[in-house]
Amino acid sequence: MKKSTLYSIIFALILTGLFFSFYLSIVADFSTSTTCFPGTRCDIIEKSPYSHLFGIKLSFLGLAFFILLSAMFLMGYYYKKISKKTFTILSGIGALFAIYFLYLQFFVIDSMCSLCLIVNSLAIIIFLLGLFEKHIIKN
Repeated sequence: MKKSTLYSIIFALILTGLFFSFYLSIVADFSTSTTCFPGTRCDIIEKSPYSHLFGIKLSFLGLAFFILLSAMFLMGYYYKKISKKTFTILSGIGALFAIYFLYLQFFVIDSMCSLCLIVNSLAIIIFLLGLFEKHIIKN
């Protein structure tokens, strides 16, 4: 895979995470229920005591994470001001939180939010692609 192709994929995943986090943030503030895929219960996740961290809704933290990640990605890609190591560390922190939130959904709350699953999965995939970048790219 070419380097530019991998970077395009990573940036597309970041934008997708940004979109879904933005949607969840808007719904969390202005709606009584989230539109989820059939078979999942976003309302249970939204109303659980685990839907906040330090008094801030997780959807807003996810939005802030993806905004920061996209800014760092663009600065690193276009201006070389952010190292790949810094990007990997930030995405790794996001992936650790995502794994924790997935654990909460599956084992503590015992319910799933499809949109949350998408956002958490994106954070993990972005981290793994950044971490294994040199193994994926072939010149």
